[in-house]
Amino acid sequence: QRLDTDHIDVYLVHVYDPTTPQEETIRALDDLVRSGKVRYLGCCNYNAWQVCRAHWIADTINAVPFMCVQNPYSLLNRRLEPEMFGLVGELKVGGMVYSPLAVGLLSGAYVPGRPAPAGSLWATRRKDWFDKAMAGDVGEVINTLHRLAAEVGKTPAQLAIAWVLSHPEVTVAISGADTVAQFDDVLGGVGWTLDPEVRRQLDEVSAALTMVLD
Repeated sequence: QRLDTDHIDVYLVHVYDPTTPQEETIRALDDLVRSGKVRYLGCCNYNAWQVCRAHWIADTINAVPFMCVQNPYSLLNRRLEPEMFGLVGELKVGGMVYSPLAVGLLSGAYVPGRPAPAGSLWATRRKDWFDKAMAGDVGEVINTLHRLAAEVGKTPAQLAIAWVLSHPEVTVAISGADTVAQFDDVLGGVGWTLDPEVRRQLDEVSAALTMVLD
């Protein structure tokens, strides 16, 4: 009623609950769909095996399965690739990713070797983690992103978004823009094709990064 609607288009379970039987959760979600309150179901922050098990249970009890998964994914966090991407393709579900700019580190506002901009997240709530976060491989990825973005005439945020969306397993990228200017910037990440050589360089420089920055 507060949303002024009679249904929810996509209803997502936020995290895997190890204290509640999975079948109980799936039956409750199935009831919501069959009653018309919800149209589609999804899950957030599940591991691939948990998504697979949820689909097996739904199939076994003839319940509505998850139609999308939502997890963090970016040049600084590629943990989805080894297992989840293959599962998304096999189950033919949507891949909804959040934090494609790694909590702003790939937005263009942060540069290795320089302090975080005054008033920014990494200069305030995350200031104690900033120097560590920007060191080593992360700093190299960010420097490469800035260089390649300048070469192709895009902003770092636009190139980072385009790289995420260049993966066929990714259906939606949630940018988390806070201002109209940021929203306009990330919109520039769609509507163009990433050059194969640029994609190769970004793949290569970020290949070893499985750290969680979300």
